[in-house]
Amino acid sequence: PPRPVRRLPRCAPGAMGAAVDNSAVISFKVISVVLTFLTPLLGGSVPGFWNRIANSLLYGHSLVGGLLLGVSTVHLLSNASLVLEDFGVSLALGLSVLVAFFAEQCVRYTSYRWLPVDEQLRPSYYGEVVYPMLFDGSNHWFPAAAIFFGVTLQYQLTGLTMGLTEGIEWILLLSLLAFQLLAAASLGMTIERAVSAKMTRWQILIAFSLTAPVGLCLGWLGSLGGSDGAAAVSAAITAGFLLHAALMQVLAKAFSQVVPGVPGPNVAALCWMVGLGFAAAIVMATLSWAQEEEAGMVTDDAVHAGDAP
Repeated sequence: PPRPVRRLPRCAPGAMGAAVDNSAVISFKVISVVLTFLTPLLGGSVPGFWNRIANSLLYGHSLVGGLLLGVSTVHLLSNASLVLEDFGVSLALGLSVLVAFFAEQCVRYTSYRWLPVDEQLRPSYYGEVVYPMLFDGSNHWFPAAAIFFGVTLQYQLTGLTMGLTEGIEWILLLSLLAFQLLAAASLGMTIERAVSAKMTRWQILIAFSLTAPVGLCLGWLGSLGGSDGAAAVSAAITAGFLLHAALMQVLAKAFSQVVPGVPGPNVAALCWMVGLGFAAAIVMATLSWAQEEEAGMVTDDAVHAGDAP
């Protein structure tokens, strides 16, 4: 028999009425726009701090990598499966991973095609070597802009999903902020080395910081149509991009520093941090589900009370 379709939650957890729901959701999205802009902007502006804790920061990469893995599989894919059939979820997930892989290869090709040899030899897990090309005054701005769009697509899609979902996506917000902070730290250290002009550094940071808020605002406008299908497709696509980012960027950056016979991070500790991040995602997804169920029960009770004679 066909599986019953459950609509994605439209109200904020614990809300008592439609007016309160809309007010809470609007406030949350406004706060999300502000936070997703300020977090990478401020995080990338203190490269000296990140350089001092570079070794300890690797454990943060492992923690956030586990968090992204958990949010993608436990939260986003489960939400998408509430509306889409299994084939639709699998198709959107597979295509998104393929596009993410293609974007990564484009970044690598660009670095080998236009960057100096000394920059090519530096690993770029967040595509940070491409950003200075946008503002260096050369004729490389067009390929750099195209690759910039591809590298930041994961932040734009995550913001888009938050905007399309007619509810409070606090799990996705926390995960996005942690992911942005790590990428901004890597970007800040890169532009400190590669860019001398302070104004140019701020231009690069602002361009990067605008990616997630722009996606969130576009998703917010798209949510006015009230389409659960669009939110579900966006959730499945975002899950694919975050899975790729967790495995090929965040965790790769942490575990690439493990070299046999060379002092470095403890492998067991890195693995424990990955497990801790994944467990945190499971706990948050469970709490979110419980809040949504409670909010749904409150809404149903209010509807039944209005229908009573």
